[in-house]
Amino acid sequence: MNAKDLRIGNLVRQVQYHNGYCNEIRSVTAIREEGSLNVRVIGAHNMKSHPIEWFIPILLTEEWLLKFGFVYSDYSRCFENSSICVDKDGEVGTYDSEYKVSEHTTTVKYVHQLQNLFYCLTGKELICD
Repeated sequence: MNAKDLRIGNLVRQVQYHNGYCNEIRSVTAIREEGSLNVRVIGAHNMKSHPIEWFIPILLTEEWLLKFGFVYSDYSRCFENSSICVDKDGEVGTYDSEYKVSEHTTTVKYVHQLQNLFYCLTGKELICD
């Protein structure tokens, strides 16, 4: 994972800690020039700085799409919210003026990619329930 691909608020999985293995979802609170991330545990207030090598991207799954408030539509065969739709292969589409899905614009594989794309298209943060 490259620090240049991350934004403040992105979710990442921490897999290493000082004493060994870790498997925690963290929210990025700062990206430091030397390549470390300031992160916090979701729901907590304390922040810590760790090397970026201790983190991996979170694979985008149906579970994550539902946590972000997407709803599956049998009609479009996509997970939809008011701005974009994501199919089961991670292809993202936008809606045209008649609220029909336009061509798929890109493919996302990870949660932080969806968060970043959503922000670029809407100017809003994608919030996890």
